[in-house]
Amino acid sequence: MMRFKQILVAVLLCFSGALHGQFFDQNWLESHPKEAVDSIGTMTQYHNYYRKDQPYYKAVVDMMLEQFRASELDSIWVSLAYKQAYKVLSKRDLKPYFKRIRAIAAYAPKDSVHLYFFSKYMIGNAYIFNEEYDSAAFYLNVALDYDEKYDLGPYEGAVSERLSIIFYRLGDYNRSLEFAQLALNGAKENLRGAVYNQMANTYALSYEYEKAAAAYDSAAYYYELVGNRGWWMPIYNSMTTHLELRDSSRFLAAYNRIKDVPYVKESGEFHHLINMSKAEFSLTEWQRATDLEAPGFGGMVLPKTPENEQWVRQVLQRQISYTEGEWRDHRDAIYLLKRWYDMCRPDSVVYAYERILALDRAYADSKQFNPKSSYLESGNVVELQNLVSRISYSMLNDRLKQVSDLRRLLIRESQNISLFGVLLLLTFYGLWRIRRLRKERKHLNEDVRSLKDREEILLRRLLPDHQYNAWKRGEKTAAQTYEDAIVLRADLQGFSALIGTMNPDELLQVLEGYFSRFKEACARQNLQFVSTDGSSFIAICGTSDAEVSPREALEAAFDMYKSTRGLNLMLDVDRIELGLRIGIHLGTVEAGAPNDRVVGFDYWGDVFEECRKIEQSCSIGEAAVSKKAFSLDIKGSLWPEHRTEMVGEHEVVVFNLAE
Repeated sequence: MMRFKQILVAVLLCFSGALHGQFFDQNWLESHPKEAVDSIGTMTQYHNYYRKDQPYYKAVVDMMLEQFRASELDSIWVSLAYKQAYKVLSKRDLKPYFKRIRAIAAYAPKDSVHLYFFSKYMIGNAYIFNEEYDSAAFYLNVALDYDEKYDLGPYEGAVSERLSIIFYRLGDYNRSLEFAQLALNGAKENLRGAVYNQMANTYALSYEYEKAAAAYDSAAYYYELVGNRGWWMPIYNSMTTHLELRDSSRFLAAYNRIKDVPYVKESGEFHHLINMSKAEFSLTEWQRATDLEAPGFGGMVLPKTPENEQWVRQVLQRQISYTEGEWRDHRDAIYLLKRWYDMCRPDSVVYAYERILALDRAYADSKQFNPKSSYLESGNVVELQNLVSRISYSMLNDRLKQVSDLRRLLIRESQNISLFGVLLLLTFYGLWRIRRLRKERKHLNEDVRSLKDREEILLRRLLPDHQYNAWKRGEKTAAQTYEDAIVLRADLQGFSALIGTMNPDELLQVLEGYFSRFKEACARQNLQFVSTDGSSFIAICGTSDAEVSPREALEAAFDMYKSTRGLNLMLDVDRIELGLRIGIHLGTVEAGAPNDRVVGFDYWGDVFEECRKIEQSCSIGEAAVSKKAFSLDIKGSLWPEHRTEMVGEHEVVVFNLAE
């Protein structure tokens, strides 16, 4: 771990040293301020990913920030540096947190409206987190001044959204939903996703599960639209609403939609969440004590057996250990344990009660406890009332304009009501029908466009370039047969062991780094990348004008092995080193659009499965070439040192890639 840290810090302190050949000194900083700000942002991400190393990353960020303050850069860059650096401070420790947030506005130029707004908004948000709602409203009122005077772009509607959060935490769900709806009037895509997600949580607590499910879908759609990698969380949360609705088809659709997304599936957090959900869903069904079987929920609801009771107990204990140090989450975990005792060991439920009471006493004695945070005293709500009245006035003003327009229309038309009464009623009815039909058609068109966009986004992520481009062009070509095509399959060994040691983003970046090098090695030998299968990489040749011999395929294998050894040096020494084994085979390949399926152009044939078996037969650091492919080359030509083995019915020639 220390070696990895040293490499990471060296890279970050050089700020793209490979590109510029310069170290992170004041001259480089003042020449490349944007890259320097981005580097602080990168360090804050590592701070959030590696909790046990947070003091280390915080110190590095503080050092970077000090160099910004000592530079001769325009103050806007110092302000932007603070806008990144505040993320390493805890909102519970308000004094240093506020000092850093206020510095965003202190260094911002006078015309930087977004930075002034952001500074006030984040202070208000911190007070919300600490349940000091009137103090939060004071700063949100200042932020609202900027909102009403300027066009804030992505921050439009943000104050209304925070007010919705305040009433949500106070338990006033109706008012929370009203201000959330107001926030949607001006919110851009990412904020709309956050608003819909909050509305869904509110509907769920109000037992309006159908509305909650629809709002979760909307949140995921807008998150996915802007590339927010957290788009899967609303879909995951919607599974609870589908369970409450007893809708197994939508439950499974939500689960299947997220379980196979690579960076979600390989996430340790996702695995933990799924186990927790399975435990909580099972406890809920056990508590209901219904006679209904739940096979349609894909194994997420377990029958009440001694084995399953023990499994749920182990999952809950891991959650208790994981949340230790966080009062609210830790308390929720122990409360789930209490539910388990209620149903499985009722004689021992007092044990869970004692743990909850001890935790509450410890929290009450700590400096974090605010005895007035759970309610609002009279005389301590001035700022909150002011904020509510200002935003409510905007809502009321919009409604009054609508009523006023309608009133003027009725007065004008009422002058002839005695003569045209019946005609007027028919006209209004017709207009209402037309407007309703137009509205329905508009919603239908929007749904069609939304489905089309979602389909394209999903296919773009799942398919290789040649398949996606064929689908985009609408190609449905007849299949073609290539008799002597060479197939290369390379598999990274040890990759599954990294899943529990890396966050999803870092894990995906590592895998993409290896595959990118593999593509380059294949391209140099005129092999074409076809697809990936988990941690396996597949390429072919012999289906285009470029002719490739088995020897060139073997050269590509040696290059791939060298790139794997080089990339392994960049991994943490405490983590498992990845190995590589490669199979090369010769056979018949079909190319085209199989069964007219939507993915369009693809390659298939028995040779791919045979190549997989050949690849699995060799050891790490070796390449196995089928005798059929080996014999295709010029007889008598010199090959590297090798040995011959049998793999099923295939004779293979094995090469040591390390030599």
